[in-house]
Amino acid sequence: MSGSAESSPENKIRGPGTTFAEERDHSPVPRVLTFADAFAVQFSLIALASSILGVFDGLQSAGPSFFWAWVLGGALQLCIGISIARITSAYPVSAPCYQAVRQRGGGALAWMVGYLLIVGYLAAAMYFNHALAPYLLQIVGVTHPTGAESLVVAVALLAVQSLINVQAISFAALISRATAAIMIAAIAAAVGALLLAGMRQEPLFLFNSSGTAVHEHVPAFLLALLQPAGIISTFDSVGNLADEVRLPRTTVGRGVVAANLAAYILGLVLIAVPLLAVADLGKAMHAASPLVYIIQVRASPALALAFEVVAMIALFTTSLMLQASAARALSTIARQSGVLGAGLLSTRNKNNAPTAAVVCCAIIAGLPMFWAPVEFALGETGTEAWAAGYGITIAVFLLAELRGRRLSARAQRFWDSGTVNDTCAVVGSLALVVLLPIPYIASIPIGIAATIGIGLLLYRLRVYPRVAA
Repeated sequence: MSGSAESSPENKIRGPGTTFAEERDHSPVPRVLTFADAFAVQFSLIALASSILGVFDGLQSAGPSFFWAWVLGGALQLCIGISIARITSAYPVSAPCYQAVRQRGGGALAWMVGYLLIVGYLAAAMYFNHALAPYLLQIVGVTHPTGAESLVVAVALLAVQSLINVQAISFAALISRATAAIMIAAIAAAVGALLLAGMRQEPLFLFNSSGTAVHEHVPAFLLALLQPAGIISTFDSVGNLADEVRLPRTTVGRGVVAANLAAYILGLVLIAVPLLAVADLGKAMHAASPLVYIIQVRASPALALAFEVVAMIALFTTSLMLQASAARALSTIARQSGVLGAGLLSTRNKNNAPTAAVVCCAIIAGLPMFWAPVEFALGETGTEAWAAGYGITIAVFLLAELRGRRLSARAQRFWDSGTVNDTCAVVGSLALVVLLPIPYIASIPIGIAATIGIGLLLYRLRVYPRVAA
């Protein structure tokens, strides 16, 4: 429809005989999720309390100046998130990125986008479970867990999350609400305690780049700059739940953008205040967990321990919601593309949960863990898959609009992110796709190549024959 406004994406993209508009306005499942749920789900997926512990590893390589890596890298992620929020607003149904690319870029490209995003969800979900396992084992007295012990706990966590995800989505959303509230309270308590203890450094201290650790492949600041890409992300996660969200055209986008912005601002505070409160930079840099060390020394050991517990809860909830989101996207894409077992994957149980899709996601997420070299690469592979999927989606959308295929005011009710923002998002996503594998050059490129190869093979064997027929 070149040269004219596109009325709305109301072609038949949800299934035989059903238009986009019909399924958008008459969801097959109850709409129970509100703006608060959308915010909580996205905020819990970011898992700021646990993610920021990893961000503080930048203190060892880039010194306190890693603060500016969060400022710049986080801002880029906000740009990408705003562009994806606009797309989820225009396509207020499950798997919005897949739906957008399918209409504007074709079925093959849409399949790859949907596939990459699902892989990203599941790779990250199992990575977080594996990261959580040693902490849980230490609680029961296993101070030096073996790989096999960690694997058993990680798989057990996945099983528990699967049991939760075959219940009504309101149950998982309630857990997300509780987790988001606990995280915000823990961050406020940590920051407040450090402020009361007093600042020991001047603001110029944040420009100190006296890191000691050196990475053989990338500069220290660039390594820190890449970290926000795996934290402020999962931009279409709430969109995958859109069939169960009230007023999804506005609720989903606003909830995601609000959560992203809140995480970005809280992240700035949670990095800056501890850095300015540190008394001995050398000891903090060499601590096993610099942020925990600073809270222990300047506030109290009890508060540091409580913060770590909240971080563990956040990891569990993140994996839980990643699986919930992936299962709904898989259910939708399977129904529309005709992959093996599409009928089973698209069915819902009495709780309106896609049981088969949840189980399938658990199997896909769990299998790579039995090969030790994959464990290290899961988190980075997930981030790379997200960057590629979001970059392709925004690029397809942007090119279509530059050719005159603009959305109507109704379909663009959330907001117009603007050509400049969308262009920055595409360039940023492309940069992430290129740069993310460099620190892990021995594992990530192989993992991504294998992931794309499997996706293309599945499309050729299962999807393309159906499309051609």
